[in-house]
Amino acid sequence: MKSFMTVPAGVAYPSVSYANTLNVDDINAAEPIDEMSLAATIKLQVLLDYAVASPSVVDGQDGPNTTSAIMAYERINGLGQDGKVKLTK
Repeated sequence: MKSFMTVPAGVAYPSVSYANTLNVDDINAAEPIDEMSLAATIKLQVLLDYAVASPSVVDGQDGPNTTSAIMAYERINGLGQDGKVKLTK
């Protein structure tokens, strides 16, 4: 499986109650499987924000803002827009 990108250095992470249970290594090591883990969702949201397709809030929730951000990323990059993460090898 192609590796998920590494979150860029200096990116701010959310300061919410679960933030003390995850560290940068947890987030960078996250890989999407069938369902996105909290760390993988945060990583996706940070990378979408970094790619100028921000989900508004990096909260670890796979909700409508994340779906809209994925669709924006797909639109920006000329991909089919379905708002779903596609895994490639």
